[in-house]
Order: sequence, then structure tokens, then C-alpha cells
Amino acid sequence: MSDLRFVFRVLTRAPGFTITVLLALAVGIGATTAIFSLVNGVLLRPLPYAASDRLVMVWQDYTARGGPIDEWGSPGNVRDWRNQHEVFSSVSAISGWNPAWSSDGPPEALRGEQVTHEYFTTLGLEPALGRWFEPREDIPGAPRAVVISHAFWQARFGGDGGVIGQSLRLGDEPHEIVGVAPPAARGAVVEDAVLWRPIRLNLATPTYGSIFLRVLARLAPGVTFEAAQSRMPGIASALQAQSPELRQATIYLQRAQEWIVGDARLPLIVLMAAVLTLLALTIANIANLLLARASARERELSIRAAIGASRGRLVRLMILESLALSLAGGALGVVAASWILNGLMALAGDFLPRAADVHLDGRVLAFTAAIATVTGVLFGLAPAAQASRPDLQAPLRDGARTTSRRGHAARSVLVVAQIALALVMLVSAGLIVRSFAGMRQADLGYEGRGVATGTISLPAARYRGQPEIVAKLKQLEERLPSLPGATHVGFTSVLPVAPGGDSDMGFGIVGKPDLQEDGRSRVSWYRSVSASYFQTVGMRMARGRGIAPGAAEAVINESFGRRFFPGEDPLGRQLMIDDAPLNVVGIVADARTRGPRTAARNEMFLPYEAMPQRTYAIVARTEGDAASLIPSMRALVAALDPTLPLAGPATLESLQADVLAQPRLLAVLLAAFAGAALLLALLGVYAVIAFAAGERTTEMGVRLALGAAPRQVVGLVLRDGLKLAAVGLVLGTAASFAASAKIGALLYGVSPYDPMTLGVAAATIAVTAAFGSWIPARRAAKIAPTEALRS
Repeated sequence: MSDLRFVFRVLTRAPGFTITVLLALAVGIGATTAIFSLVNGVLLRPLPYAASDRLVMVWQDYTARGGPIDEWGSPGNVRDWRNQHEVFSSVSAISGWNPAWSSDGPPEALRGEQVTHEYFTTLGLEPALGRWFEPREDIPGAPRAVVISHAFWQARFGGDGGVIGQSLRLGDEPHEIVGVAPPAARGAVVEDAVLWRPIRLNLATPTYGSIFLRVLARLAPGVTFEAAQSRMPGIASALQAQSPELRQATIYLQRAQEWIVGDARLPLIVLMAAVLTLLALTIANIANLLLARASARERELSIRAAIGASRGRLVRLMILESLALSLAGGALGVVAASWILNGLMALAGDFLPRAADVHLDGRVLAFTAAIATVTGVLFGLAPAAQASRPDLQAPLRDGARTTSRRGHAARSVLVVAQIALALVMLVSAGLIVRSFAGMRQADLGYEGRGVATGTISLPAARYRGQPEIVAKLKQLEERLPSLPGATHVGFTSVLPVAPGGDSDMGFGIVGKPDLQEDGRSRVSWYRSVSASYFQTVGMRMARGRGIAPGAAEAVINESFGRRFFPGEDPLGRQLMIDDAPLNVVGIVADARTRGPRTAARNEMFLPYEAMPQRTYAIVARTEGDAASLIPSMRALVAALDPTLPLAGPATLESLQADVLAQPRLLAVLLAAFAGAALLLALLGVYAVIAFAAGERTTEMGVRLALGAAPRQVVGLVLRDGLKLAAVGLVLGTAASFAASAKIGALLYGVSPYDPMTLGVAAATIAVTAAFGSWIPARRAAKIAPTEALRS
């Protein structure tokens, strides 16, 4: 307690030093805590379900067919996988659902999921109110039932306990509310789902051709994930023998949390590594400050040792001082972390998976306490080691000025480490920023500027079959040209920036065998479109023309032509779609609809009359502000059918920006961290060189008195700083190569070992180090010889 009281008096007597250290720690620990909150909520926290580590996604593995490893499932797959009781205790199928809710006002578009009746029990949830679905509600023709989310219940029904049994009119059908989900329940496919209803699959005579389901399963008791995955090839072989449609298809399991996190894992790990690097730079800077402070206190420490203070007592005193600073800085860091985290969630909350699980919980606070403690020990070790071996004679000599070689060497090592870490930060940030710039400028094969969009879904209750759907779409096609301010209009079953809704299908080619040479069926992605779709979204026609209104024609992309018509001219050939021939009249340039990092895929564009869908995205191009078209689009849809809402109105350019939101955030944060690292490196070099120059005041005065030119003194001091920078750059270059290899998967259009990025970063560090050395060098050159000699 005596030492603690002394530490408090020492720190309060040096308020400038104390405030500087506390602010540096608040920023460093606060940023680290905020990023760890993201990592904890998204990657580390288990899903909010019972034994969530036993939840898996079940996919068709089409790699043997040349397809993806994670292909969706069909009703036939669901039936087959349900029967694997030795592996799964329950299996549930899920599909997205966008119902229109008709209440007192205009229709409102909601987000939901259609699920098999086992969905909530598979997750291991209990209802907050009412019950879950029963098997009798999950068969074709059964009365409609719905479960609502806890948030929807609170917001729309005021938490009324009498909501069970009430009716909701969704998609022109009445649905009985049978249950309220607990707050933890979220959509497995549509994360912001507020409604669930039975999907009502026909599993008595299911098919394998319609692939539109995501499948969630819970492992059977005693079955590990690895054991379950090892059984999949054998189960797939048995199923292939029963159903020839499954040939060359096996089964792939993926942990549910891994699937939900998706491609956010690597960016979050990179951010965590970056912020820890920044914290290490902060620690090194504070350690340098404490070393300089310890050197200035050598006289005090020597007196303490001379009158009987033990080495342990001196070390304890220095460690207590650093811990007091770090723990106080950690407390301020928690406050800073809450502000930083609020800003991050405002920027990233819409596209970050599991955003609802991100907050400052007990684990995060424990992490902060641990970081603060470790930080205090780390930056206190160097001055503590210096204090443990005080010189009992030199500092006691009256007027003596001494230089601790150990202290100077330790400060130099810390500066070298700072320069190396700063170079790693600059190179990594430079690669990510250049990659993001390349993605923004990438030619995607379509033009999103000036295009407004919104989605309509035709409810099955009123539009029961294809004739009714086609008739309504024809009305839409006829009325769209009257949209005020629009130069081109059209619609598509899937927007270019909505890869999650893509669909594929089998097809034939007139004049060719049903199967390809490798024995596989022909399968391609497709979009059902209006005739004017290509002009509206700016897709370039490589050859031929677009689809004529009402004609039995199709357009393919260049990848489709190369894949299915090698060495042939596809124009004029016929595709067989559901036993109906469509003439290939055009070939459009490939478009990268899954973002700039993904290659174009085989794709065919079919007239909506030949392949009608219930959900379409309207697209309208204008010469002015695309957002100004949205009110007119709402009015047009309301005139077409007053019960249809325009869901998700937006500009195509904003949707493209959303696709790049994650790399944009990563680039911004890494650039900010790199700027902070550069500043810390500058301060580190300046502090060491200034302190060293100050200790050499007498030497500099003698040199100047004997005739040395000021520029020679500047060069002498500057050379010391550049030596440190050179060593740091050599070490940092090696570390940069290792770090760049780890982020290679995040890069686009730039090599992890790009010499330009490394060269610019190294030059920036060198200039920074030179500037940090030049300031104390100039001061040293202005020393008056007589004043230096008197000191």
C-alpha cells in the first residue's frame, strides 16, 4: 500500500506524462476491445440454440459433376436424409419467404421463412408463447399456420398474450398465429426473418429436379461431426443405387455456425491481427516513454538501493506504476470501446452476420481486463529490468550526467520493432486498399448507375397457375414504359446483385444427345426476364440480338456458348426447356453477378412466358437520379394490384455498394490502423533520437566548439535514426511477406507480394523515420557550445 500511494503521488506530479499514456492506452485498448467484440459475437459465441455445436447444414456435393460442393437440396433429398436416423436426430428444410401483409393500411412486405415442421425443435428452442408447428400443418392443402418472432409480437401486437389464434392475412391467405418464437430465434436462411410458416412439401412422392431448399440437421446423440461426415460417402452411394438421378452426387456436411458466419471469418481475423499489432505499437511507445522516465529517475532509484531497497522492491515499484497506468487506461478503453463499437455497428450492422450477438458482454470485459493487465506488465518490464540493476555510484556524483547503455539499447530495440510492425501494417493496408479500389473499378458486365429496382411477389392464393402469372406479367410489361422519367424498363427473376436467389435447371440441345460425353446432364443457371431487360441493366450484346416480346427465344452468355457449343456457333440453335424449344438469338457478354472476385458462370436468359416465376425484380433506368423513380414505381405496382407491395426498393448502384460493404469496411479500418501505426513509429523514432541527442549535449557542444559544421551534427544524429529504420525495414519486409500470404484470399487484382505496394510502404516508413530523426538533429545543431560545456 505504501508503494501504491507513492505511485499515485508520482503520476499526479507528472500530469502531462500520465494523461498522454492514459489516452494512448484508452485508444489502443478501446480499439482492441471493440474489434474483439465483433470477433466474439460472430466467431466465438455459440449460436443461441441448445447444443448448437451439433447443428449442421447438409448439402449436395456436386464436385464430381463439375458443380459446387454446397448445392442446395430437393424434396427428394429431404426425404432421404430424414431417414438417416443413425446420423441425424432431426432434419429440417428451409426456404426464403417474402409475404405481403395486408392490414389496415397499404400492403407491407415482410421477411420470413418457410420451414418443415421440425425446424424449431431441430434448433432446440421452446416457444415464448403458444406452440410450434404440428405435422398435420406441414402437408399440401393444410390450413395455413404461422409463428411470429418475439420482436414482431412486441412491435405489432404490443406483447399481447391473446395473440395466439388470431389471423394474419399474408400473401392473400389467412394464417392462424399458433406461436411466438423466443428472442433468440432468428432465421437460418433469412437472418432478419419475422415470420415462419410450414413449407408443406409433398414428401410422399418427392422429386430431385427442383433444388430450392437449404437443409438444417441436428446430429444424433453420440455422433461427432467427423464421424457423421465420414459416413456421408457410404450413404450417398446407397442413395445413388436407389435413385439414378443422384449419380455423381455425394453429401457434404458443414457446421451451422461456419455457414452462418460465411466469408466474414477471414476479414475479422485480419482486423483482430491488425488491432493487436496496433496495440503492440502502443505498448512499445509507452515502454519507450517509461524507459526514458526511468533513466531520468536513476538518481532516485540509486538512492533507494543505497539505503537498503531490494531489487525486488524496485522492480515491484516500476511494475506497480505500469499496472496502475494500464488498468486505468483499460477502464477508459471500455468507454472508448463502446463508442467505437457503436460506430462499427452503424457501418457494418446491415451486412455483418450475427450482428445481434455483438455487444460488450462479460467475456469481452474479461478480455479487456486481461489485455490491460498484460499490457501493463509488458510495457513495465523494460523499465523494471533497468531499475533492478541500479548504478549505486555514478548517479550519486554531484552534477553527473550519465547515459544508461542498457536503457538506450532497449529503446533502440523497441523502435526497430515499431518500424517493422508499422511496415507490416502499411503493406497489408496498402494491398487491401488497392484490392478494394480494383473491385470498385471492375467491369462487372452490366451498368448499375441510373437504375432503380424493387421486387413484387405474386401470391399463390390469387395467381394459382402459369396462365394467371403470365397474364399479370404482361400487364406489368405493358404499363412499365409509362413510368415517368424512365428511359428503359424491364424485369427479371433475379437481380445481378442477388446471387442468393439464383436458380439452375437442366436443359437439352436439339440435335445433341440428352447426356454430355462425360455422362452428365446439362445444367445451367438461368434468369426469367422481360424482352427489354438487357438494355435496362446495360448488358452488352456480344453477338445477335435480344429476345423479341412474346417470342420463343433465348439469350445465352459467352461462358454458356464456350461450355455447351465448343467450336460451334450457338446462334440459331435450339434449347429444350421443359420440352419446349427456344431459339438462341443472342449472346451477351459475361457478367460477374456474384461480385468482382468470382468468375462468370454459364447462364441463359429465358422469356418470362416460357419460365414464369412468382417473384420478379422491376428495373428502370433514368438519365437523372435513380431513387426519384421509386415513388412512381410504387404507384404503378399499386395500380397493377393494390394488394402487392413493392419490396426492397433501392437503386442498383446502392445494391452493388452493399456487395462491397465488407471489403470497404476492411479497407477503411486497415487504412486507419496503418495511419496510426505510422504516427506511432514516428513518435517512437523521435523519442529515442531526441533522448539520445539530449544525453549527448556536451559531446555536441565540444564538436561545435572544435569547428564542426551544424550540418555535420545534423548528419550525425540523423544517421542514428536511419540505422534503426534500416534494421526495422529489413525485419519488416520479411514479416510483411508472411502477413501478405495470409490475406491473399481477400485480394483482387493485386499480388500478395506486390513490389510497388512494398516499395511505397518502405519509402513512407523511411521518410517518416528521417523526419522523426531530423527534428532532434536540427535542435542538436543549434546548441550553443558554451551552454553545452557549462551543462
